Amino acid sequence: MSCSTAFMSVNLMSNNEISYVEFLHECEGRFYFQVLVDETDGNLRTDCFKKSSKCLTSLIQVQNQYLLLKDDNQFGIQTLTIAQQDSPNCKFRIHYYNESDKKKRKGRPVMLYVKKSNCIAVVCCRNAQEIYTKEKTALPENIDEDIDEALFYMSQLPDKTNTYMLESCLYHSNFLGFKPLKDNPCKLTLALYRKVDEVDESVEVTLLRK
Repeated sequence: MSCSTAFMSVNLMSNNEISYVEFLHECEGRFYFQVLVDETDGNLRTDCFKKSSKCLTSLIQVQNQYLLLKDDNQFGIQTLTIAQQDSPNCKFRIHYYNESDKKKRKGRPVMLYVKKSNCIAVVCCRNAQEIYTKEKTALPENIDEDIDEALFYMSQLPDKTNTYMLESCLYHSNFLGFKPLKDNPCKLTLALYRKVDEVDESVEVTLLRK
């Protein structure tokens, strides 16, 4: 009989205690498990978020203009021609994560990033108002904490085409939106807004698939 390998989590109950184990593989009718315990402190070893295989590439549209990452790693919004829309600095990858705790907020956890020549620039929350980019060689496969500066909960608005809200995982009720630059109020940049009304267009983001 051939051997097969798969992974899943199950609970075993013994003496009124619950032990968390991971199914490793089956071989010739025998099942092999591993107890999920951190050897350093004896605590349960779990991952709050795991990177999935799902990833979308989109343009982010703002009032008939588009969000892009400039050479100084700052966000800008400008009009783009059809040819310019193929530039890597305006193509945002949206990578989905799976969450171990299903009782979280509305939407799916995602990370947003732009591909650069030798790294990726990941959208992160500096604080409850400001957004910045962090350069990485790759996205994390697993996140052990239940909050992260680069994770957002993305949910689609049912009554609007290609329109989404992206809530910060780190700051509850704060969503990605756009605000005027301090030194140039006529131009917008990416920021976090606290949503106070049920309908708030300032935190609605239009994604155009590429």
